[in-house]
Amino acid sequence: MFNMVYIRPYTRIGPYLVGIILAYIIIKRKERNSGKLSLITLAFGWIVASGVTLTCLFGLYHRDLDAVAASFYGTFNRTCFACGLAWVIFVCIIGQGGIVNRILSWKFWIPLSRLTFCAYLLHPIFQAIFYSSLRTTIQFSHITM
Repeated sequence: MFNMVYIRPYTRIGPYLVGIILAYIIIKRKERNSGKLSLITLAFGWIVASGVTLTCLFGLYHRDLDAVAASFYGTFNRTCFACGLAWVIFVCIIGQGGIVNRILSWKFWIPLSRLTFCAYLLHPIFQAIFYSSLRTTIQFSHITM
């Protein structure tokens, strides 16, 4: 399963493309010297981004999905979550992030960010070691997934 799904590029291409599109939008916006976003646009963006991100995080709690809904969720979950985070990054970069930008700019986050990046870089190695050392197959369930 690890080799067939987890490490395949097509399972993670959606968030990657969201990041590329966001970078393109930011660069073009700086080239044009675009002004600030209106208050209505900001409010709408925050509501949609918060709703999408929270739905991706907590949308499945206490729900039993049929096969179609589970496939839909599995297909779009990561991309929609990346879109929500892209909005936060976008408004912080253009200087309209407000309190969110101030909180995310705290020096407190620097050691934690380095630690999580290290874990991100090392986790495929530990997963490969773990799954390669198993003597029996894994029975998939909610606990093992």
